[in-house]
Amino acid sequence: VIQELTANTALSGDLFLFLCTNGETAPRIQSATLADACGANLITTAPTGSALARVCHRTLELVLDASTTTIARFTNRLVCQVTLEVLGETIRKALHTDRKFKNLTSNRSERAVG
Repeated sequence: VIQELTANTALSGDLFLFLCTNGETAPRIQSATLADACGANLITTAPTGSALARVCHRTLELVLDASTTTIARFTNRLVCQVTLEVLGETIRKALHTDRKFKNLTSNRSERAVG
């Protein structure tokens, strides 16, 4: 319920980060759909091709290995990946008219390897 209330009040340009391991959690999908309708930017850690990933604008694929077994390491890597994603989007928008910088734009799907 709280997720849906927050999504209903989203403004154009707001950023929502949806953390989901399977990408099929109904409340998150509903919240993402509502936030998208309000014009918010949506990023998820859900698997590519999942229902949540299809609603969101960017998907961060997280590949966890033995070095990312603690939540602190996972969180640090996630924060770094989101920061890179947001910076990439900002650069893309700032340099939208300058074609020579197009290699700086972020891809729809990024991989954060632990």
